[in-house]
Amino acid sequence: MAVGLLLTAFVAWFASTSFEFLILLSRVIWVLLIAEIGLVFVISGMINRLSGAAATTLFMLYSVINGCTFSIYFIYYTSSSIASVFFITAGMFSELAFYGYTTKRDLSGFVVYYSCD
Repeated sequence: MAVGLLLTAFVAWFASTSFEFLILLSRVIWVLLIAEIGLVFVISGMINRLSGAAATTLFMLYSVINGCTFSIYFIYYTSSSIASVFFITAGMFSELAFYGYTTKRDLSGFVVYYSCD
């Protein structure tokens, strides 16, 4: 999961360095978003039948597409704010994974609900 997050961050950064590529991405953003959702359904529906290599390949493909869609955010936000969010997310994931691994606790109950009121 951490490798997928880093791959997403790298692709988003790399794609954002080319203005022409960002223009192309903005034209095909709906195709990329539908492909992301499609991959989620394929991976979720076939997870018990996929080999480890196939599941990893599909997840890395998802991470690349996710990075392409996230690269659009570089137009609106600064690189430092985006990088800090990626590092905070990766750090929190790593800490919770370590906590769950060492304590053998199920962390699925750690759901936080926010109210828009």
